[in-house]
Amino acid sequence: MKKIVILLTALLPLAAWGQKSPGLTLRATPKGIFITFGHPDLAGKPQELQRKAAGEAAFKTIAQLTPPQDIDRVRENIREAAGVFAAGAQPTDARLEKVWADYKANNRQTVGFISAVPQLAYIFNLAWLDRDAVAGRTYQYRLLSGSSRFDSEEFNYILPPFFPVLEQQVSANDDEVIRMEVGFPTVWKQLVTADVKRKNITQGPEMYKDIRPLIQVSDKDKMEIIDTTLRVYGAYHYRVQLSDIFGNKDTSVYYFEGNNIPKELVPEVSDVKITSTPDKRALQMTWNVSVPERVQSITLYRSREYEGPYRVAGVFNGKDKSYTDAIDEANELYFYYFEVKDIFGYATRSIRYHSVYEGNSIPLPPEDLTLTESAEGRQLSWSASDRITRGFYVFRKEGLNGTFEQVSPIILIREEKGTYLDSARLNPEYNYFYTVKSESDTYTQSVFSDTLFYQPVPGARSAYLKPPYDIHISYDGKVARLSWENIHEDYPEVLGYQVYRKGEKDDELLTPRPLPFSQNMYLDSTFNGALQLSYVIVSVDREGNPGPRSLPVHLDLTGAYILVPDETGYASDAKGITLKWTGISAEQIKNIKIYRAEDNGKIQLVSTLDNRKTQYRDIAVKKGKSYTYQVSTVDIRGKENRAEPIMVNF
Repeated sequence: MKKIVILLTALLPLAAWGQKSPGLTLRATPKGIFITFGHPDLAGKPQELQRKAAGEAAFKTIAQLTPPQDIDRVRENIREAAGVFAAGAQPTDARLEKVWADYKANNRQTVGFISAVPQLAYIFNLAWLDRDAVAGRTYQYRLLSGSSRFDSEEFNYILPPFFPVLEQQVSANDDEVIRMEVGFPTVWKQLVTADVKRKNITQGPEMYKDIRPLIQVSDKDKMEIIDTTLRVYGAYHYRVQLSDIFGNKDTSVYYFEGNNIPKELVPEVSDVKITSTPDKRALQMTWNVSVPERVQSITLYRSREYEGPYRVAGVFNGKDKSYTDAIDEANELYFYYFEVKDIFGYATRSIRYHSVYEGNSIPLPPEDLTLTESAEGRQLSWSASDRITRGFYVFRKEGLNGTFEQVSPIILIREEKGTYLDSARLNPEYNYFYTVKSESDTYTQSVFSDTLFYQPVPGARSAYLKPPYDIHISYDGKVARLSWENIHEDYPEVLGYQVYRKGEKDDELLTPRPLPFSQNMYLDSTFNGALQLSYVIVSVDREGNPGPRSLPVHLDLTGAYILVPDETGYASDAKGITLKWTGISAEQIKNIKIYRAEDNGKIQLVSTLDNRKTQYRDIAVKKGKSYTYQVSTVDIRGKENRAEPIMVNF
C-alpha cells in the first residue's frame, strides 16, 4: 500500500452545529432551525414546542406535536420531509413496516435509533423545523411533555453552520483501487455526507467530474472514500466537499492526489549515491530505477540553493544508472532531484538530494616569494600558482638545522596573492629561513615553496624572546579559558604576555596592558558572535617589546549555540497558516526573518521578527496554493543562517 501526497486548500475550526440541552438539539438549515427532541422517553408522547425570540418577554407556542397513530400518518410525514432534507438524504418508506412494528412494541433499540437519526425523528414527530426563524436573530426553545420541561440555550441562527475538520489524511493504492482515509468524528455520522469530484491529471487538462465512490464511516473516528470506478491507469486528483442532510455545503474544500497504477508499473529512482571523484573535480552520481522498461525519460535537475532555481543537469533513459557532474566550487552544497516520466505520461519527482565535493585537490606551492625589511618587521609577499588555492600559511625556522614552525594563521588569498608581516624580534645570533604553503578549497596543503634566507641585524634593541608553549584552551559555556607554560623561569627576559585573537580581518589585541609573567592564563567572554576562534600568545620584555608568536590554538563553538531551529512545523485553518519552530539561542541572534514562495515562485522575505519569537501567522494566503516557508536568523555579526524549508499546501 503506497502513501500519496495530500493537498489541503482550507480548513474550518471544529465546532458544534447547534447547542444542546438534555432534550433539545438545534441546527441551522437553509430553511429554518431544525429542533430534535432526541430522548427515547419522549417517543409516543404528545409534545408542545414553544419559542422566544431575543427581545420578547415570554415563550409562545409554535407547534403541537402528537405521536403518529398509524403508519399512514408516518408516510404523510415522509412526503412532507422532502421539503426539509436535501436530495439523497430524504427518508423513504423502505422497511417502514418493520420499523413501525418495533416502534408500536416500544422496542428500546428501535426507539433509540429513531430519536438519534434526524430523518426518523422528524417523521415520528420527535423533531420540528421552525421555518419562521429569521437569520441573524437569537432564539430560545422550550419543550413541554406532560410534567416534563426542557429548555434550550440561546441559539443564534447564522448560516452556514460549522462542519467537522477532516484530519490525518492519507491516500493509498490497493489492488488498483484508490482509497482515501481521513479523521472524521463519528458524532457527525448521521448529519454529514461527502461530495466527491475527480479528474485524471495524466491525460492532459480535464475538468472535475462528479463521482459516487463508496463512503464508509467507522466507529474509530475514520471516514474512508473508496474509488472503485476507475477504468484506466493514471494519476488522479480528488476534490472533496462536505455537505449536510439539510443542503448546507462546507466552505472548506479538500484535495487528494492518488493513482491506480500498480506499484510494479511505477518507475522510481532509488539507491541514489553521490560521491566525490578522486581524479577530477566532480560529483559521481549513481542510482537504480525500478521497471526501466516503463521509463520514458529521467531528467536530473541541479541548483546551488534548496529553493532553486533548478536547471537541467542531464536527461537519461531507463537504462542509464550514472552521471558525472562537474562542479565549480568545493565544500559548497549542490542540490539535486530526479523527475521520472513513465510511459503513461505521468511525471513523478524524487526527494531532493544534496552533496558537497570533498576531494583532495592538492594545490601548487606559492611562487615569487620575496622579503623586504622595515621598521615594523619583515614583510613577505608571494603569488598563487593555481585557481584552487584559498589561503596560505607562513613557516619559519631558526638555523640551518632547525625545524620549520608555523608562525601565521591562515592568510586568505586576495587577488591571487598573499602577504604577511613578521614583527617578532629575532635573535641576532641565528640565521632564519622562511617558506610558505598553499591550502586548497578542499583544505589540503601543498608542499613548501622555495625558501628565503634572513639574517637579523646585529645589536638588536632587546634580547631574543621565546614564545610561550604548551597552550591549552577550554570552554565552559560562557567563557574561553586559555592557559600556557610560564617560561619566565627558563627565560628571565620574558616579563609578560600579550593575547591576540583572530578577528574578521586582522588579529585583535585582547590585552592592551601586557599580563604579568606570573599570570599565565586569560579568560575571554567577548566573542561578538564569532563561532570559530583562534588565539596566539606573545612574550614581551621589560620595555613591552613583543617576541615571536606562539602557535595558534583554536576553539570551535559551532555546535554550542542553536542558530537555526532544529524543527519547523505548521498549523492551518480557514484564515491562514501558522508557522512554528523550536527555540534558538536568542543571545546570539539579532532578529528572525521569514521567507515564503508561492507555488513554484521565487522565495522572498515576508516578515522580520523579534529574536525570541517561535511562530509566525500568515493570513496572506490563497486556497488551492502551495507555499514554501524558510525560517532564517541573523546573528549578532550580521550573518544570515537559514533553516531547512518546509512546504504547506493550503
